[in-house]
This record gives sequence, C-alpha cells and structure tokens, in this order.
Amino acid sequence: MKLPLLTAKVYLAVFVLTMLGIYSFFHFQLYSETESLRSLAQIKTEALAKKELQHEIVISIDRINQSLDQITYWDDLYQQLTHRDGFQIWYRKTLKTSRLWRKNYLQLQLYNENGHLVAASPDTDLKPLPNTIPNHPLYFLIWHGKLVLIQFKPIYKPYTKIITGYTGLATDFLPELNADEHLTHIKRGTLKLNLTKNLSTFLAADLPHYVSYQIPLNPMNEYLWGLIQNFLIQVAILGLLISLMFVILFAHFIMRPLHQMTGYIERLKNSPNKLESPLNKRYILKEFERLKDAIYHYHKQIVSANIEIEEQRQIAHEQARVDALSHVMNRRAFEENWLKIIQNYPKNPRNIAFLLFDCDFFKAINDTYGHEVGDEIIRISASTIKRALPLDADLYRLGGDEFAAIVKDRSPEESIKIAEKCYEAISKFNFEQLLGINEKVVFSIGISIVTPDIANEVYLMNRQADIALYRAKKSLQKKISVYEHEAEFEEAVLLSKKYVNAIVESLQCNNSLQIYGQSIVSLTAENASYKEALVRIKADDTLIQPVEILKVVHHRNLEIELDQCVLSTILTLLTQNKIPSGMGLSINISVQTLLQGNLPSLLVPFKRFLPEHKLVIEILESTLITNIDQVTETLNSIRSQGFKVALDDFGSGYSSIKYLSWMPVDIVKFDMTLTRGLLSDDKTKNIIEKTAAMIRSAGYDLVMEGIETEEMKQAAIAAGATHLQGYLFDKPSPLSQD
Repeated sequence: MKLPLLTAKVYLAVFVLTMLGIYSFFHFQLYSETESLRSLAQIKTEALAKKELQHEIVISIDRINQSLDQITYWDDLYQQLTHRDGFQIWYRKTLKTSRLWRKNYLQLQLYNENGHLVAASPDTDLKPLPNTIPNHPLYFLIWHGKLVLIQFKPIYKPYTKIITGYTGLATDFLPELNADEHLTHIKRGTLKLNLTKNLSTFLAADLPHYVSYQIPLNPMNEYLWGLIQNFLIQVAILGLLISLMFVILFAHFIMRPLHQMTGYIERLKNSPNKLESPLNKRYILKEFERLKDAIYHYHKQIVSANIEIEEQRQIAHEQARVDALSHVMNRRAFEENWLKIIQNYPKNPRNIAFLLFDCDFFKAINDTYGHEVGDEIIRISASTIKRALPLDADLYRLGGDEFAAIVKDRSPEESIKIAEKCYEAISKFNFEQLLGINEKVVFSIGISIVTPDIANEVYLMNRQADIALYRAKKSLQKKISVYEHEAEFEEAVLLSKKYVNAIVESLQCNNSLQIYGQSIVSLTAENASYKEALVRIKADDTLIQPVEILKVVHHRNLEIELDQCVLSTILTLLTQNKIPSGMGLSINISVQTLLQGNLPSLLVPFKRFLPEHKLVIEILESTLITNIDQVTETLNSIRSQGFKVALDDFGSGYSSIKYLSWMPVDIVKFDMTLTRGLLSDDKTKNIIEKTAAMIRSAGYDLVMEGIETEEMKQAAIAAGATHLQGYLFDKPSPLSQD
C-alpha cells in the first residue's frame, strides 16, 4: 500500500498519537482490572454487611424477647392484670423506673386472654400498639419516623400453664440495632430508615429493605487502592514523559535537520545559476552530514552545468537572431521584438517610428554584377544605416535588400530627421568606386509613425510603412515617404491593378474566394465553441487580405454581392460535408444586405444544417444602432428560424448600452479596443468590466476579441466573457483543406 505524501511532522504526530493510544489502552485495561477487583471486594463486603444486618436483627429481637419475658413473668405485672384500676400509676411510677424498662421501649399494654386491650398505657403521644392482638405475635411498623418492633407475650397464672392475658410491647428498634458493639461490616450508628412515611405491618424478613447503613472503610483495602492509584498515575506520567522526550529528540535530531535541508534545497531551487554556500550546520547523525555534503556538491555541479548551458544558449540565441551576411538582427529577432512592443503598448503607450529601407533596382545590380557584389552592397548598407541610427534604435534585415529600424520615444519630426540622416549616409557612400559598378545604389525609405493618441494603429505599422515605401519607390526625387491616411485607399489600389480585378471577379463566385475560420473559444460547458468565417481571395500565388478586399468592395458598392458569394461558398462547403459536424460558423453580413429585407429567404437553405452546426449572423454595432427600427423585424425573423445573431465591434463608437434590454441579438462581441482596455488604467478597466456585467445580466453571450496574451485572457475571463477570440488560440486557417 502506497503511503500518502505527508510531512515528517504529520507522521511524527501520527506515530506519537498511536503509541499514546496503545499505551493508554493498556493503562486503561490495567485500571479497569484493578477497579473490577475493588468492585468485587466491595460487593463481597456489602454481602457480608447484609448478612450481618440480618443476623443483628435476629439477635436484637432475641434480646428484646428475653427482656419482655422478664417483664411478663414479673408478679407485679400479673397483679396489674387482675387489678387494673391502678395500672397507669404502676406504669409510670413502678414499671418505667424499674431496671427492666429500657429507653427505647415506647409502650406496654395488657390484653385479656382473648387478645382484647384491658389496660392501656398512659402515653398519649405515641400509641403504636393495637387494641386487638393480630395474628402475628411479632411484626414491625414505621410509626412517625421510627422503626417500631411490636411483640406480644402470654401471661400465665402463677405456677400453671393457664394463659390469663397478654403483654404487648412497642420498641424503637433502630437504637437497639445501633447499640451493638460487635458490628464489623456495618458502621456502628449509621443504621437508619429509608422511609419517613408511616408503614404498617411487615415482618422481620422484610426489614433490610427499609433500613440503610454505611459500610466501614477497610484501612488495608483503602491503603492498597491508594497504592494502585499512585502507581497508575506514575505510569501515566512516565508514559507522557517518554513521549515528550521522544518528540523533543525527534524534533531536534530529525525534524530540525530535515527542515534546514528543505529550506536549503528551496534556496538552491530558486537560484539554479547561483552557487550557494554550503549549509553551515553540524549534525549528530552521520547520515545527515553525508546528505548535506551530497546536496551541496550536486548543486555545485548543476550550477556549473547551467552556466555552461546558459552561455551556449546565449550564443545560439544571438547566432539565431543575427543575420550572417549583414551582422545586424534578422527577421526572427524582428518578429520577437515587434511582438513584445505590440503586447506592451497598451500598458506603455509611446512614440514609435517604423522605418522600412529598400534598395531600388537591387535585383538588377545583383543579376548583372553577381552575388558577391550584391552581398557587399548588403553588408555596406547595413553598417552605414546602423551608424546613422541612434544607439537605442534597432536595425533588422528582413530579407533580401529590405531593412527595418524601430525608433522609440522620438517626436515625429525627430524620427523623420533620423530617416533623412540614414538616407544621406547611404547616398554619400561611393558604392560605384568601391565595387566597380556603373549603377548608383539608391535606397527608398517608408516611415510609419504612431503616437499615444492613435495607439490602435500600432498593429498596422508594418503595412503602413510598406505603403509609404511603395510611394517612395515611385518617386524619382523624394525617396523618403511618411504614411498618410488620406492616400491609403489610393495606394492600396495602385499596389496592383490585378488585385482589384481579382477581387471584382471573385464576386462572380468563382473558386478564387476562400473561406477561412478563426476559433471563438467557449469558456462554459453549455456554450459550444465555433469559428468566425473570414474572407480571403486568391490572386495567382497571393492571398488578398480582408483589409484590401473590403476597401475595394466599399469603394465599388459591392457589399451585397460579397455577402451573397460568401453565403453561397459556405453553403457549398456544408453541402459537400467539408465542414465537420458540430463545428459552428459565424458569418458577417453587411448593412446593405440587411436593409434589403431578403436575408431570411437567403438563409432558408441553411436551416437543414442547424441541428449539426451552430450558425451565427454577425452585424456591426453601427448597423444595428443607426437602423434599429428597420432591421429589428429581419433579425427577429432569422432568430425565430434558429439562427443566432451577434453584435460585432461593440464599443467601437456608438452608444448601444441604452438598447441592451431589448436588442434583437443573442451575442455581443467586444471590439478589441475594449478588450485591450482591460489592461489599461483602473478607471478604464472598471468601466469596461461594469459594461460587461450589464451585458451578461441582460442575458447575452459575451465574446471578447483580440486575445493575444495569457494576461489578456485572464483579464477577459475575470470581466465575465463567455467566449474568447484571438491569436492566443489560433490564427485564421482554411475551413476546408480541399
């Protein structure tokens, strides 16, 4: 049997308590045996006392009988029987003063030969004797708190056996019993009545039931019992002292070393790379000394190994993140550092400039003069840019002739000046003379700048810098371009006319439109997880992302066509069983489709898939709030068919809180701005948490988007989210791999 994992203190307590329990059990057994012997002796003594009482009753009755015989044979008594007129005077003056009368005699009366009273005693306060002799010549009664013996003796005519009458005598019997000096098992003078009420006529055999007494203590028995008790107490104290001594010794020689070594091991565990000094303790037990030394030497070896491993890891880390050709950091280092910047930005918003460098016509130079020249251009460019950058700015080679620099805590003007300094340094370098080439080496620079007041754009800086770089490469004069919002759509379209054509053609529902899915993870058992359907369009070997797709769609008013094509594609996937059973889908629908009023009919073909697939229709918060009267009937209609409705981008700018109690939706999705606000200041966090609480109390499921870190996940759970969505769980991937 495997013992439970407990501390030494617990096992010590269990052992001591078990030993004390066993010791107490045997001690109790010994005490019980001695108590049994004492009880047996007491029972025997009580039996002897009872027997002695019975014997004493007989002897006492016999003594009184003898005394009564003397009175009965007294000539004066016979004369009083025949001359009764002077009986009372004789009774007081002669009888009660004679030597035959005892103090415990209560009453004496004379009866004729028929047993009837003829001479009553003059006592008036106590008359226990009857007027007629009963059938029993000797009996007891309890009379006014006294145990009275009633006896009758015949009076014979002198010198004959002729009965001329009877003498009746009432005796207070307890003083007679208590007067015996030969009592050994009953304490003299302790005999007394158990009853105080009157009780008449009971025989001598019943007398022990009405009499109580004390048994005298046996000095020898009491002495022996005292010795036994003292012995038991001493044995108990000895057992406790032994247990206490064992606990003290165990704690000192076992527990304390174990506790010290455990603490020492904890310190070693918390500092695996720091060599701790050996435990400065001396132990009596040799085993503990050996264990102490073994732990220290083992720790010393581990620290040495960890230091060596850390050195190798650091070398490998640096090598893995440094570009071998340019000796600046590579793309892997860029992605790691850029992710940290994005994750920390909500908590530490600051000015950041993203500088993207690209060599114009590098491919032509590389193809014309060979890779050695191309590699040298990369090396020289990297070192030149790095020297021109501030010391706290990092430079990365993203691949080929493309470099990126991240500049922090500079104003936009300062960041632009840094870019100009880099451009000037490269422009002044005489590549032609050094490398023997005829073409001038020219770099274009795209800049994206984010400040705390536009913090959300930190996630778009790569793309913005790419757009700015494209503008710079187009320019023959201005080779440094800063991203501008006003030109974004124009630049996106100009990036590639074929992409625009591909987007428009895909809305004819050819195979170029693809459906990706990103998980919406449930936090409760009753709410199943599902995926949000996201659109991608394939153009040659490139996937056009939703941002570019939606810009073209909005610009050309193709929202309805996009919705219909997405619904048709998803219906095909469902019909062909390319979406696993049990996987739910959330489909985004535009305001234009919603306001047409035919959405319920568009969803009719999907109804047969509802038993196996949770289907959710997502609408933007702005769509619902600005058109709530027009769309409420449509939304309630599709909900009645079994579809769920989700309100997307809640908190993105419209005040929908006042509609919470009757919005025709089932799910509310927090905009990622609100989700990131949970990691902001306490005031912002409290507002968002209270808003989430109101949404949950109104009965809606709550989805929080943009979950990228474990910290954001825990904050969303604490705020009351029922579902989570974000890169922490997965990135969008094709719903069907076919």
